[in-house]
Amino acid sequence: MWIWGDNENTRYVIRKSFEVSGKTQGWLAASADNGMSIVLNGKPIGQSESWEEGLQVDISNALVTGKNEIVFETWNTGGVA
Repeated sequence: MWIWGDNENTRYVIRKSFEVSGKTQGWLAASADNGMSIVLNGKPIGQSESWEEGLQVDISNALVTGKNEIVFETWNTGGVA
């Protein structure tokens, strides 16, 4: 998914809730131009300041049975992509 905002100097927050029916494993792969931080169920799970290097994280221990919420905070530096 590619997300872009009108103001290149603004930090954007993207939230997504989802259900997990039982114990499971999960991996997250993400990249942002230029930076991002990711929180799952209130736990920081990853951060990157470089769009050139994607982030891959095992999120299995942060997932819970029932409702989960993932939050991405993204920002751009240095103009449009």
